[in-house]
This record gives sequence, C-alpha cells and structure tokens, in this order.
Amino acid sequence: MQEKINIGVVGLDNWYHALPYCQALSQMEDVEFIGVSDESYERTKCTAKQYGVKKWSTDHREIIEDAAIDAVIITACTNQHAGLSELAAINGKQVLCDKPIEVSLEKADSIIQTIKKTEVKFMMSFTRRVKPHFIKAKEMIQKGKIGQVACIMETGRFLLPRSEPNSEEPGWYAEMAKAGGGGFVDHAVHQLDALRWFLNDEVEQVLGYTSNLVYKEIEVEDYGIATFKFNKGTVATVESTWTVVPPDAPCDRVEIQGTKGSITIDEISHRTTLYDRKGEVSYHFPFEDSDIFRKMLENFVTAIRSDRPPLASAWDGRAATELVLAVYQSAKEGRRITLPAR
Repeated sequence: MQEKINIGVVGLDNWYHALPYCQALSQMEDVEFIGVSDESYERTKCTAKQYGVKKWSTDHREIIEDAAIDAVIITACTNQHAGLSELAAINGKQVLCDKPIEVSLEKADSIIQTIKKTEVKFMMSFTRRVKPHFIKAKEMIQKGKIGQVACIMETGRFLLPRSEPNSEEPGWYAEMAKAGGGGFVDHAVHQLDALRWFLNDEVEQVLGYTSNLVYKEIEVEDYGIATFKFNKGTVATVESTWTVVPPDAPCDRVEIQGTKGSITIDEISHRTTLYDRKGEVSYHFPFEDSDIFRKMLENFVTAIRSDRPPLASAWDGRAATELVLAVYQSAKEGRRITLPAR
C-alpha cells in the first residue's frame, strides 16, 4: 500500500472551493489532511476543528514550510496566489492552485518559471475538466457528432459572492486590489478554460464589454460579456456576471453549434443534450459539489504519484488570465484586441 500524501490547505478566502476541498480531503483514504491556514483566527480554528486537523495557523508560511506536508491547495484570495505558489514550490510542495492563477501575466510567468526550476507538480483548479457533463460534451465534439464547431455561447449569470457563508457582503471578492476584477474574471476563467479544452485551440481576437448594471456601488464590474475568435475559425461569446436577483435564479449554460448539430450543457441541472438529424439525446449526471472536488484531488494525487501531467497546467491558468485581461483592455479602450500568435 502506498504511503499517504500529506496535504495542507492554504487560505480559506475562496470558501466556495476551500470548504469542499476540506470535505473531500477528510473523506479520501490515500491522503492525510494535516494542516490549514487562514488570516482569520476564528475561521482557521473552526475549520481545523470541523475536519480534525491538528496543525492550523494564521500564518500561511507555517503550513507551506512544514516538512511533514507534501502538497498544498491554495485557496487564498487571488492577489496571494503568486507569492504562495512560488513559496510552496521553493519548499518542494506540489501545488493545486485555485482560479485564477493570477491577474497579472508577469506574476503568472513568474510562477511558471519557478515551477520549471523546482520541478514540482502544479495543477489549476479548473473544475469543469472533471465534470461528467462537460467531459461528455468534449467527447461528442471529438467524435464529430456535431461536425465542425462553428460558434459557442456561454451564459453565466450568478449571485454576488459572499465573503463568508453567513455574510451578505462580498468582501474581498469586490476589492480590486485583492481580486483583480469582478463578475467577469470570477467565473469566466472557468468558461474560457473550457473553451480552449473543448476546441484544442487558441484565441486570436477579443472584443469585450464590462459594466456595473446592478451593484453600482462596488469597485469592480458586476457584468462582463466578450466575443472570442479562435485561430481555427470558431467564434465564442462568453457572458459572466454577478447580476442575478433573486437568489434562486442563476443561469449557467453552454450552447455549442456545429455544422451537423448542436450540444447544450446546463450546469445547474448537470445535463448535456445532443441535437442532430437523428433527434435529441439527453444525458443527466447527478452529483454533489464534493464529488467534483474529490475528482480534482484524485487527479492531483495521480499526477504527484506518476509521470502523468496535471489535468490543467500553470500554462492553462496563464492562458485563461490572458484572455480575461484582454477583455478588460478591450472594454477600457473600446476596441478589438489581437493576441500574440501561439
């Protein structure tokens, strides 16, 4: 039997991901959840107690530099991702990093260079890559079920995030210095990574628009929409927002139109539907959030134990950030942005 991999969670700021990861860690047999850190004393203490974690601290360094810890999951606020990821790599820790990797290409590049030097495994937390309804859609695209993909529309309309499970305030999510952006970057990094993953292609041109449509008082945008032209000709439109009111009306939907049919993915119901000349075929995949974060961890652990590359690399994280930043630049300057050729 293989030795367990000792894992620590660094930062609970993005609790939407941090807490499901904590739950998954506590249920897995081949890992040991042995450390957690957060700048909030009460939040760290309560999380450690809930999951039976013996080592906890308000200083991230204490977890990252602990010789007993093999790997870390970084779910601190976005502006800490670069510093914590590099510190972890320098200390020989394998890294599973929350999205986005950064909101600065220079910092993203710095992470990539540090990973190359230290040769640690680094994986992005792009959860759509392990969701069965997205995997099914990718499989159908690869098998040519809808012919060539002509255009894609992703609609993501979500609630204003909360800084804590029992809070109504967005907290750091709406602070430019800590988050690097608002409603667009928050979910669009997932959406854009899925597009690159589906199409195995890169974007050449971006045209974007951002605004504050509902929450005019916050310093980051609550609405963003952009069109992306890929090298092979596919055109995709991505909407990512925090404009949903009331709280029971979120929408997360992907429509993929091909030359011979189409695929629809409903993220809320976990359903993928194929429409072609034969009619309609629907696939339903019921699961809990904890299942998805467990799958992410299983892939991360497999990458650590083997030569297999992580499911989503630091380069994938950088690519998603580059696209988000191009949208912000396009919105600010009111023009189409052409990206460097790859």
